[in-house]
Order: sequence, then C-alpha cells, then structure tokens
Amino acid sequence: MGLFAALGFLLLTADVQMTLAPDQPLAYVYVDDPLIIELVSPEETPAKVSLRIQPVDRPDAIEISLGELQLPAKAPRWCPVKDAPLGRGLYTVEATIEIRDTVQKKSARFCRVDRAAAHHSLPYYVAVGEEYDTKFLLAIKSVGLSTLRLDAGREDYFARAKQASDLGVSVVAHVDQKSYAAVGAKLAGNNGKSPVPLRWEVDYSGDRAPFVGFVEAVVKSASNAPVAVAVADRAALEKYFAECSDVPVTQCVLSGRELPAPAEVAAAKMLALRHGREGWKIMVLAHGGAFEGVKGAQGIVKRSFELFAAGASGVGLDARTVYTEGELCDTAGYLNGMSLRFDAGEFTGMLPVADGVSAPLFRREGQWLAAMWAGGESDVSISLKGVVNPQVTDALGNASQHPELQDSKLLLKVGHAPLYLTGTGGVVPGKAAQRRAVEMAGNILVDGDLCAALPAPLRDLIKAIQGDVSSASSRRRFLELVGYLPKLEELWHSGQMPQQAAVPAMSEIAGLVRALCLVEDDRGEPFLDPMPDTIARCEELQSLYLTGSPARSDERLRGEWLLREARRLVDEAEALEKGGRRVEASAVATLAQWRAECLPIAARAASAAPVTPPSAPVAAPAKPEPKKLGKDDKGGKKEAAKPEEKKPAEAEPEKVPEKKAPEKDPPAAKDPPAKKAETKELVHVVASGDNPSVIADKYNVDLDDLLAYNKMKKTVRLNVGDKVLVPVKGDKAKPAVKEEVKKKRR
Repeated sequence: MGLFAALGFLLLTADVQMTLAPDQPLAYVYVDDPLIIELVSPEETPAKVSLRIQPVDRPDAIEISLGELQLPAKAPRWCPVKDAPLGRGLYTVEATIEIRDTVQKKSARFCRVDRAAAHHSLPYYVAVGEEYDTKFLLAIKSVGLSTLRLDAGREDYFARAKQASDLGVSVVAHVDQKSYAAVGAKLAGNNGKSPVPLRWEVDYSGDRAPFVGFVEAVVKSASNAPVAVAVADRAALEKYFAECSDVPVTQCVLSGRELPAPAEVAAAKMLALRHGREGWKIMVLAHGGAFEGVKGAQGIVKRSFELFAAGASGVGLDARTVYTEGELCDTAGYLNGMSLRFDAGEFTGMLPVADGVSAPLFRREGQWLAAMWAGGESDVSISLKGVVNPQVTDALGNASQHPELQDSKLLLKVGHAPLYLTGTGGVVPGKAAQRRAVEMAGNILVDGDLCAALPAPLRDLIKAIQGDVSSASSRRRFLELVGYLPKLEELWHSGQMPQQAAVPAMSEIAGLVRALCLVEDDRGEPFLDPMPDTIARCEELQSLYLTGSPARSDERLRGEWLLREARRLVDEAEALEKGGRRVEASAVATLAQWRAECLPIAARAASAAPVTPPSAPVAAPAKPEPKKLGKDDKGGKKEAAKPEEKKPAEAEPEKVPEKKAPEKDPPAAKDPPAKKAETKELVHVVASGDNPSVIADKYNVDLDDLLAYNKMKKTVRLNVGDKVLVPVKGDKAKPAVKEEVKKKRR
C-alpha cells in the first residue's frame, strides 16, 4: 500500500460522524423515549463503541458500552441507548470509538424534555435576532415557550410572523422609533392579512408626536392588540408619563441588557399608580445575550420568581439564552422544568420558612407552588397539614428522591439550586397569605406620603389588621376595609384626596383585601350574604355603567378598567366556588362588588363637564354622611314636607338611576307627607349586605311602602352608613328580627 493510500485509509477510519437524537429535528429526547445515537462511517467496518453520559448540573456520570457494532459504508447506523439516564435536563455524551486499533473521541449534547402536552403556558417570551428558522421554533416549543418578540421593522416581519403562527407560536411585535412610519404604513396596507400580535412593544425615547401617531395607527388598523411602551428604566417611564399621560396605553416593558432588580419593578408599578394607572402591566426584557452555564440558568429562574412576586406580568429573554448554534442551552432545561410545575398563578406571599431561605408561593385556585432557594445549605421544616398530593422536585422537574415526613412536616435541605414544592389546599397558602397581609399593611403605613393622606380611621384599621391578622374580629375588619374602596374613589374624584395618594391607596388596599380573602378561608367562617346575591349586585352595577358610560374613550379609561377588574374577580369567585373553596369565593365576590361600587362614581366623574361646579365634599369615611333619603335637615331634625323643593345637589350623585331618568320616579313618592302624619318612623343605618328588600323584611314593612316613603327605586344603591327612614305603626316600631337571623348573628 502506498503512502497516500495509507494516509487516506487512516483519514477514512478517523472520520466517523456521531449525531444524537437523529429522530428529532434537534438534539432533544422525550423523558419516556430512549436516547438514539447515529454513527456514519466512510467505509464498512466493525467498531467498538462506549459512552460516558454526564449531566451538566451534577458530577455523577454513567458509563455505557454498546459493544461491537458493524457500521455500513456511508450509511447511518442507529443505536438505541436503553440505559441512558431518564432525568430531565442537559447531558454531554462523550463517545469512544475503536476501529482497527485506532481510537477516536466524539462529543455532543442532548436535552431530555417533556412532551408539549405536559407543559403549562409560561409567562416568558424570547426576543429573536438573526437566528430564526423552523428548527429554532421547534426548539423553543420543546421546552414550553410559545411566544416570540419579532422586529416589526424588518422586511420579512410578516413572513416570520406567519411562520410562527403556523407552528402555534404567538408573536409580540417590537417597533423602534426609526420604524414608526414604515410599520404604520404596513399596517395601513395590510388589511388584516397577517397574524395579529399579542401586543405591540413600542420604543419611546422622548418624542411624543411620532409615538402618539403610531399608537393611533395601531388603533385604526385591523390589529386590536394592545400597545406597551418600551423604556429603559423607571426614570424613562417617569418621562413618558409626564409627556404622554393622555395616551391610551396600559402597559410597559422595562428593557435592558440584564433583568432588572425586583425593586425596580415595584417602583415602576407605584409610579404608574401615582399617575392614576391602576392595573398597569409591567413586563421586563433582558437583551444582553446568553447567560453562561448552569449557575446562570438557575439565576434566571430565581430572578424570574422574584420579578413575578414584585408584580411583573412577563419576562423576556434573548433567544440566545435558550438556543444557539443549533443546540438548546442550559437555560432551556430549567425552563422545561418550570413549565411542568409552574402554571403562572398569582403571587400569594412568601412562605415563612427558615431564615435566609426565599420561598415565594404562587397559587391558582387550590393548587400552589413554592419555589425555594438559599445562599447556602439550610434545613427547612414545612407543615403539610391538609395538603393533597404534595410533591418535591428540583428545578429541572425531576422528583426528589428522599423527601422526609415527620408528623405531617416536610424536612428539606435547601441550597443554591431552586427546589419546587407543589400541592393542593392545606395550611401552606394560608400561612403565606397571612405573612403577605401583614407585610402589605406595614408597607402602607411606612409610606409617609400615602399614609398621611388616608383618613385616620382607615389608618387605625390597617394598624389593627397588621397587629392581628386572623382573629374573631377579622371578618368585621375585612368588611370595613373593603367598604373603603368606593369612599376613596369618591374622595379622589371630588378633589378631597390627590390622585398620587388615592389610586395607590385603592390598589394597595385591594391587594391587602385579596390576601385577607385567603385568611378568611382558613378561618372557615361562612359569609352571611349569599354569594349569588353579591354577584347579582355586582352585575347590576356593571350593567348600569355600560348603559351610561362616557362616549369618549379617554374618559372611559378608569371605568373600563374597573369593569374588567370586577368581571375578573367574579370569574375568580365562581371558579373558587366550583373548586369547593366557598368562603374564599364569597370573600372574592365581596371584593368584586365593592370594586363595582366604584363604577358609578368613576362614570359621574368622567361625564361631568368642565364648567360644572364640583359636588359638595364627601364626608370622611370614619363618619360617612348619610344619604338624604328622607326629609332631614343638616342637623338631623325633621322639617315640614316641601314636595316642590329639589333635593340638595350633594344627594344626587348617590342615585345614578334617578339622575338619569328622573321622570320615571314612581308616583307614590309624592305621598310621604300624608303617611308621615299617621305613622312613626325609625332610622335604619345601612350595614354591609343591606338592600331595600332586606330592610323591609327586617322591620316587617311593605317593600313598596319603604321605597315610596324614601323616594327610592328598587335599583337604588345603598352605602354602608346611609340612613333609611322606616315607616311603622303603633307597637310595631321595633325591628322584626327573625329567629334564624338571630342565630346567624350569635
């Protein structure tokens, strides 16, 4: 054999190619499938093959021998590796191939993931650059990601968006300032042919006119997607609010090279509240490229949970964090693990465990997840009393091998890598909610500007809740606190409380009330008011708003948000009811009702013409001014009936239906002077749950008589603290309290 022939022979024997998972578009393997290795030799030859499979996050490795294989010439040979590890995550495979006393080494990586049906929808999206093809789309879908951020200024944007949509991937359209005009023109000529994005993320750097013009172009186009303003940080968001406070944008993106600190998100949320934007959504985006290694991937997971707890609605990552050079990155395995356990539920609170251990807990109805990690190794003991199906997994989604249980307590060692504890019901969510309620009450009280603007009785109430969050008095405090929401709405719109204090106060109090809903569920005391009645009252208020809401969209911003929030809470209450959480369901329905009680106030404020004099000041919430339903003067004494006189101006806002259609008042409203001469009257102070029917039944009087005596309709809105005059005769001048009502109140 000549020299060149011998060299060629050696080159051929050294050129065996190895591919992992050739049955998939890229190197991922489902947890219930064997790893398949593909070998291709330039000539037919026997080869002795051994493998070393090393997980990237653990030091232990597995040695596997495939024995002697006969490799065909220039054709693939598939070999299933039945003993490959089944755990989720990334692995490196090092192959040793012996052919005719020559040894060659090959190395490749694969990721073991779950099938798409096992994934929850994660609140993540990936920002795409140049690397974009079908393989990339399949790669992100394989680990539970289903949303892309595409540059709408690219010529191929519509083609990219359609390709993503065809594969079941949603799109967020990003527009930089240089692309406003070009993208606006595309929208005008598109006529709804391309997929509608989930939202538009539009950069804002201080030039108001082009930004507003583009937002208007989106509104006029066939796209009904919302617009999010993309800014660098909180300071840039402050500038946006100063220049574009009237633009109908309800969300933002904090975009930087790295994910922001949770405090930055909390500060941005408070900034939006001080500008009157309750319900403002905040997303975060890191576009600085890939995070290195396992620690970087674990860091993304931990920071994400911190951001969700701080109020972030979504997290955006550079596509290179998940997929690069045709392979899944370390972060992909951890996102797959999160998608198995985390269903993007609402933040409930920090689970009180050992010092130095972070344990944010998220919950959707009865199911919950606590993510736990620490700066160093710590022992944790968690009571699982009443918890159904508790499970402990690592951050990749692999079940913990040895969770210890002693007297219904789970003993764990928590370290740098996150652990997931999941379950249904039990005492775990309530403990997190109690801690959150105490923290939220404290946050309100330590905010000097906010606390100083609150009525003194409200401050005292919040202090009482902070000091004793769960006791026999907690139901009374719950009902008293939630009743302040429409009072604060009225104080704001009447000019007695500044916007920068009123809106944050309502948001923080609503959050505190929501935490207390779960605390009340733990106490187990049922609500007296039937939940269907509460929801019916809420729906009635929503209908009244819809029939009389302002025409201009900018005037409806507050009312429309309150409407959506009330509907969301009603849906949540009904879902909790179906899940068997009746007390919490009633509590959430109560919160929905009092949110809906704000709708008439917001509608009146939006509809008022600029030249209309402001309404008379509303009394402090501690001593609410009763609605003038009878004929009392300011001192509370009776005066001679004067049917021809109009009611004082300050009473009119309390009766939305009468104000809209005074001509439809019942004729019986003119009769009270005659009645008053032949009857006595009692003054009933309205309590939570009271309506005209309840009051009439309580005093054993005819409902129509009660309504006529007070010049009310059946749809009248009664607030806690209002006074209703009750006409009674002779010895019936006492409340007719039924026996079953007495029993309920004991």
